[in-house]
Parts: sequence; structure tokens; C-alpha cells
Amino acid sequence: MRGTELLCALKTSTDWPRQKSYARLPISYIRRGVPFSVAVIPVFKDPKGVYNKGTPNTIYLSKKRRLVAALKYMVDKGGEIVLHGLTHQWDEQPNPRSGVSAEDYEFFRVKLDTAGRQVLEGPVPEDSLEWVSERVEKALIELKAAGLEPVAWETPHYLASELDNKYFGRRFKLMTHRGIYFVKGQNGEFHFSNQFFPYVIESDIYGQKLAPENLFCFATTAYMGEPPSTVPAMLYQARLNLAVRDGWDSFFFHWYQDIQALKELVRGIKTMGYEFVPLSGL
Repeated sequence: MRGTELLCALKTSTDWPRQKSYARLPISYIRRGVPFSVAVIPVFKDPKGVYNKGTPNTIYLSKKRRLVAALKYMVDKGGEIVLHGLTHQWDEQPNPRSGVSAEDYEFFRVKLDTAGRQVLEGPVPEDSLEWVSERVEKALIELKAAGLEPVAWETPHYLASELDNKYFGRRFKLMTHRGIYFVKGQNGEFHFSNQFFPYVIESDIYGQKLAPENLFCFATTAYMGEPPSTVPAMLYQARLNLAVRDGWDSFFFHWYQDIQALKELVRGIKTMGYEFVPLSGL
């Protein structure tokens, strides 16, 4: 909150190798005075060719001139870039689904049990300060090659090791994701919980300044073990967050989803008295 104004942020995603209209979703709101951020994965990898007829495929953002132009247009109109990992996937194998960027975890090993539920195995084998810093620097270099600069970091699927999270906290001034904190039980299994704070966290246990995604990601069906997150459910949560001073709301909306739902969300949140603000203003 600034003065008596409640704050809210809109985040969108560029899952760009499969996107037909790069700037369609956020640009429709540029003239409505709604600042937004765009989560960008600078290197797309499909090591098994899942979306390329069996042929492995790697695409670098800086080589996609139309997408870069669209992102620069968004930035020019008030949008801000959030760095969403390097590849948003790990190695050349499923982790846990396909090995494709945006579908898998990048910094943590996850498998599926016989019922299709996710089971956390632990940090990736290579996990070290050298490894995580190299990935982040490669991501920043690729963004710079495209003429873009991030205002915040968003951990892919929100999950990384303690070492990684502490590095992110040192390397970036702001995080914009859910706070996920976990412990290792006596049986060796990892247990974790999403933390949905109704306000900005100046410094969490990892030293990260966190602008939390606390209204969830819009979804009409269950996904990755989470229930559907519909417009009424998200507006209900936003209303609950009005109970605190210095309140903050943030949600994620993918480019391919129904834009009518986005309009309803923005209109409903504004009606409650929230003001949409840029992340860089925090």
C-alpha cells in the first residue's frame, strides 16, 4: 500500500515457441492504465523433439526478431521483464514430464509416482554455487543480447534448493513468485508448503525480497496437483487480502488463456480499490 492505495500486479507469460500472437494478451490493457510484467524464458529447449516431430530443438530469444520486437514494444508501453530461469527445464530428460521448457523444473529433481503425483527428489545433481550462477548469468547474457533487462527474478515452478534461493536473493533485488519453503523429514522425504503472503516481504529466510504471487495462476482445471483457480476464487482471495494494511495482490495469466477472464479479473480487482502498479516501484 502507498498512502491509502492497495497494490496489485499483473503477470503474463511468453511461452513463445508455441505462441501465435506474441503481444496479444498484455497489449490489450496498455490503454487501460494497467502496468504488467512479462515472465520470459530466454532459451527454449525441447531435447526430445516433443513439439518438433522428434527432432531436438533449441531456440534463443535473441534470434527471434518478431518476439524481441513485441517485448520491446511492451516495455516501451509500461511493461516490465521478469527473468523466468534460463530454460525452465533440466538436462535432456523429463523433470518430471517432457523435458520441454516451461513444462518442467529447472533447479530441482521431481518425479511422478504411479498415480501421476509429483514427488520431490531433491536438488539436481549438479547443484552448486558455480552451477546456479552460471545458468543465471547465461540467462542474463541472452536477455541482454535481445536488448532487454529484467526488473525481477521468478524461479521456474517456484522450486529450487536452499543454496539456489540464497543466491537468487543476492543476485536480484526482487523476486516475484510464491514462497516455497521445505524441510527434509526423518524418512529422507522432502516436505514443502506454498506461502501466500498478503503483503510484500522485505527479506525472507533466503534473503529474498518477495512480491508474492498470492492470487494463484488462473486455471479452469486442476494442474500439477493444484485445484482450479477460477475468476470467482481469485476475486474472493483478493477480497480477503483487504483485511491487512499495506495489502498486495499478484496473479499469473498465460497468454493462451481466455482474455475475457483477464478482463473480469482486472475489473473486479480494481472495483475493490486496488491500484495496479509496476514491480519496479516496490
